[in-house]
Amino acid sequence: MELARRQEPEDENIIELIIKLMTQAQDFVDKNGTQKKAMVMSNLRHLIGQEVYVKNYDLIQQTIDFICKIAKGDMKLDFKKIKKHYCFCF
Repeated sequence: MELARRQEPEDENIIELIIKLMTQAQDFVDKNGTQKKAMVMSNLRHLIGQEVYVKNYDLIQQTIDFICKIAKGDMKLDFKKIKKHYCFCF
């Protein structure tokens, strides 16, 4: 997997980095989901640094799992319902 240059977390959103790394990892057909997740997390730790990685570890794990569920169709987002329940300004 080709790694981008190390970036400060302010330069690029962590979630955007996760998505880019997951997109690259999906090309590895010889790896299973667990191995791809480990590869994404390892590369992300390298890109954002150990301190930021540790501080955001739970968010990183949950974001990867969430994106996988959406991609597989195991979960569907209904933005109208979300907006109705959580956005009172509209």
